[in-house]
Amino acid sequence: MKPEFNYESVPYAFSHCFCGQCKMADKCLRHQVALRIPASRHSVPVINPNNVSLDGKNCQYFKADKLSVYGLGISCMFDNLNYRKAIAVRRLVYSYFGRSMFYRILHKERHVTPSEQEYIRQIFVNNGVDAEPVYDEYVEEYDW
Repeated sequence: MKPEFNYESVPYAFSHCFCGQCKMADKCLRHQVALRIPASRHSVPVINPNNVSLDGKNCQYFKADKLSVYGLGISCMFDNLNYRKAIAVRRLVYSYFGRSMFYRILHKERHVTPSEQEYIRQIFVNNGVDAEPVYDEYVEEYDW
């Protein structure tokens, strides 16, 4: 967990795990978050300890305690493409996200997840664009 971790960034419905005996507890985001619950939070969603495997293998609730890189903003993504390809690629990205989500991403109101970044990369490749899609900014966040 990053040193400047802020518990306020944890989604309200994110399930916590209090199984400290699990061999993967030190690498599990759910357990690390459970260790950092502030006193002001009166209740949290909890995973039933009867459903957790103590060996940590094949635990369906395990979530790696690692940061993912998210794209933020796509205002410059199509600038270096020729006009025809830029229009075609932009139209496909627009149709993938839909109008509302596309504009939220465009105006940096929503992050582009790693899986969405891969989908956009495939749109570029399928349209014969050799360049990688470039986002306005990149931020590291936990994949809740």
